[in-house]
Amino acid sequence: MLSFAAAFLLPAPAFPQDDPCSSKESNPELRACYDKANVELNVRLDSTVKQIVVELDKDAEDGRRTNSIGADSLRKAGPTLTESQMAWETYRSHYCDALKASFAGARGGAIAYERCEFTLGSERLKELRKDLAPWLLK
Repeated sequence: MLSFAAAFLLPAPAFPQDDPCSSKESNPELRACYDKANVELNVRLDSTVKQIVVELDKDAEDGRRTNSIGADSLRKAGPTLTESQMAWETYRSHYCDALKASFAGARGGAIAYERCEFTLGSERLKELRKDLAPWLLK
């Protein structure tokens, strides 16, 4: 069984200042904080993916950015991004479930799950914003 000290080995956001729950101390405070942060983060993730897909589709239709071969690629990029986001959500859920299960019923497993979701979600949002920035700057 994991000890209290093992809880500090959980994945943490890349930058501590990015964790809105870092100042919370009790388990109920942490759960409530991560629940709220994850809802907000999931909304931002969903809207970011949707915005990118809309802009990719616009660029494919207007053809100003590329030739017909490029337009075909852009038409495929939106649905592919949507599929990748669904696959990523499944990955995140399974990975965080595994992390929670590793606590073998000990306290902290639920918080580990919530923190894991927040950490991976934050990293995904940064990745989308960096890699697909041209379709977010419109």
